[in-house]
Amino acid sequence: MLTKDKVLKGRYRIIDALGQSETGAVYEAYDSIRKANVAVKEILIDSEKVPAINEREVLKRSFADRAKTLAEVKHESLPQIRGYFSEFDRQYLVMELINGDDAGELLAKNEKPLSFSDATNWADQLLDALDYLHTLAPPLIHGDIKPQNVKLNSRGKIKLLGFDITESKDAKINTIVTNQTAVAAALPYSPLEQILRTVDLAERGVTTKVYGEKLKNALKKTADARSDVYALGATLYHLVTAQIPVDALERTLAVWSEEFDPLPSANELNPAIPIEVSDVLAKAMELEPEKRFGSAMEMRQALQTAVTRAQERAAEEVKIREASAARETLLAEEKRLGEERQKVEQERLRLEEERKQQADLVQQQLKTAEAERKKAEQRAAEAEKRLLEKKTINADENKHSAVKENFVQKASDADATTKPDEQKIAFEDSSVLFAEPEQNRKPAWLLPAVIVGFLLIGGAAGIWALRSPNVAAESNQSSPSQAVVVENPPPAPTVEAAPQPTIETISATKAPTTSAPSVSVEKTASQTATRNKPVVAAAPQQSKVEKPAAARPKPAATQKKAVTVDDIIGGN
Repeated sequence: MLTKDKVLKGRYRIIDALGQSETGAVYEAYDSIRKANVAVKEILIDSEKVPAINEREVLKRSFADRAKTLAEVKHESLPQIRGYFSEFDRQYLVMELINGDDAGELLAKNEKPLSFSDATNWADQLLDALDYLHTLAPPLIHGDIKPQNVKLNSRGKIKLLGFDITESKDAKINTIVTNQTAVAAALPYSPLEQILRTVDLAERGVTTKVYGEKLKNALKKTADARSDVYALGATLYHLVTAQIPVDALERTLAVWSEEFDPLPSANELNPAIPIEVSDVLAKAMELEPEKRFGSAMEMRQALQTAVTRAQERAAEEVKIREASAARETLLAEEKRLGEERQKVEQERLRLEEERKQQADLVQQQLKTAEAERKKAEQRAAEAEKRLLEKKTINADENKHSAVKENFVQKASDADATTKPDEQKIAFEDSSVLFAEPEQNRKPAWLLPAVIVGFLLIGGAAGIWALRSPNVAAESNQSSPSQAVVVENPPPAPTVEAAPQPTIETISATKAPTTSAPSVSVEKTASQTATRNKPVVAAAPQQSKVEKPAAARPKPAATQKKAVTVDDIIGGN
C-alpha cells in the first residue's frame, strides 16, 4: 500500500487511495509534468505464485503489451490511458481521472431502481463503447463490467472503467494474478465461461464426476465479445431492478439439475420495465454463449428496437386509454344527456298533463259558463215572458178600467139625478157585474150572461134616469152651493172585427190562473158592440153644470135596494 505524498517515477505524487484489492490498488496522484491529477492503477505480482524469474518476465511483457494497446483506445465512454511503467516488481497503469459516483453508489444512495429512460441511455453509450473495443484489431475484451466500473462524469457522460490489465491468452498467467475478492464482487455479472476459470469449482461442488460432459464442454469455452454482452446485460438488470442478479454458475447448476432458471425476469421485479426491454436483457444473459447476442452492436440495435416498440406500444396504450377515457366520457355524457332528455320528457309530460288539466278546467268552465248562459237566457226569456204577460195584464186592466169608466160615465150621465148612496150601490152592482168570473165557473154560459147583464144594466140605468128627474132637480135646488162637473165619457175605442188571441183571465190579485182561458168582459162587450152597431163618433162634450155647494139630502131610512144582474137573472 503506497503512502500519501510518495512520488512514483519522479512525477506522480500520491494524493489519496481510491480503492484496494489483493492484486493492487488505485490511487489519485498528481502528474507534475502534465500539471493534472491522474489515476494510477497498481498491479502486484505475488512472488509466491510466480517464483520463477522467467515467468515474471513473461507476465511483465504481457502487461506492457496490453497497456500499449489500451493507450491507443480513444472513445468518449472509455477513460484515456496516459502511460505504463514498472517499478519495484510492480506494474503501474496511468489513466484519466474520472470524478463522480459509480452506478453502485447511485443505487445505494437512491435506494430504488434507475429510471427506464436513464438506463436505456446509459446502455446505449456502453454498448457503443463495447462495440468500439470489439471491433479493434485485435479485439479488446473488457472482462470486468459491473456497476462499480460504470461512472457518470460531470458532463453527464458514462465512463466504463476497470479494464482487466491481466487479460492474456496465457491462462496460467490469468490464474496467477487473479484477485479472489475482485472475482467475488464481479461474480453476479460474469458469464459462466469466465467464472469457471476464476473460482474454485471443488469448493462449489462442481466436478466432472457430478456433471460429467456438461462441465467438460463448458470448460472448453473461452471469453469473447459475448462475455462482455452478458456482463453488460447483468449490470443493466441490476440497475433497472435494484436487485443483484443470480450468478451464472448457480443458474447453470439449477438448469443442469433440470430445474427452473432461478433468475426472474426484469419486468417481474419492476413492472415499469417494458416487456420488450426485459426480453432483450434475458437474451443477453443467456447461459449458453450461442443463445446470446453475437455482438454489442446486435444487442444495441435490439435494445433500440425494443425501446421504440415499447414507446409505440406505450403511445398506443395511451391512445387506447385516452380513447377509453373519451369513450367513458362520451358514455357519461350520453348518460347525462339521456338523463337530461328523460327529465325534459318528464317535464314535457308534466306540462302536457298540466295543459290537459287546464284545458279540462277551461272546458269545464266553458261548460259551466254555457250552462249559466243558458240559465241566464232562460231566466231572461222567463222574465221577458213575465214582462209581456204583465204588459198584457196591464193593457187588459187598462182596457177593463176604460170600459168600466165608460160604463160608469154613461151610467152617471143617465142617472145624473140619482142619489149618491144609490149611485154607490149601483156602482157596486156594476163592479160586481164586471168582476172577473171565478175560475171554477164554466166559460160556456159566461159570455151570454155578461151580454144579458150588460143589456139589463143599460135598461135599468135608463129607467132610473126617467124616474128621478125631479129628484135631481130638487137636489140641485136644495144645494145651490155645490157645483158638480159632469163630463161626457170619452168615446168608446174602435174595436176591430178581426179575432184576437185568447188572453188568460187575471184574478183580482193579478195572479195567473191555471183554469181554461176565457174572454174578458171588455173584449166581449167590445165584440158585442162591434157586431150590433157601427162605430159611433165621439159625442160633443156637454156644458159643465155647477151644483150648489149645499149638502145633498140624506136618503130615506129605508132606501130601495139596487137591482143587480143576479136579481135580474134570478127573476127578483
